[in-house]
Amino acid sequence: MTETEDPGEPAEPATFAVPADSLSHLADLLGELDAFLRSGHPAGDQLTEFMRRRGHPHPGLAACNLIADLSFTAFSYRRLAGNLPGQPTTALFADERASNS
Repeated sequence: MTETEDPGEPAEPATFAVPADSLSHLADLLGELDAFLRSGHPAGDQLTEFMRRRGHPHPGLAACNLIADLSFTAFSYRRLAGNLPGQPTTALFADERASNS
């Protein structure tokens, strides 16, 4: 510690730049996971069982909240990358387009 640093002041958090392509890729990945977990496959039930085994008092709620958090995080990353919902990524909506055709 130097003489000018105040030990009572918190240090500034470390920051780093993430390329927009990486954010977009991560948003796509989270979107795929979200779509899979909401698709009705047994994965949602398995996630609930996983939360139960971890001792969560409300495993179904915890699983639903985790899935919702995935969705909100993907949306936030898409916005950060400048990839707004008005211009959806191919990976995120691939299943919906296939089922609507």
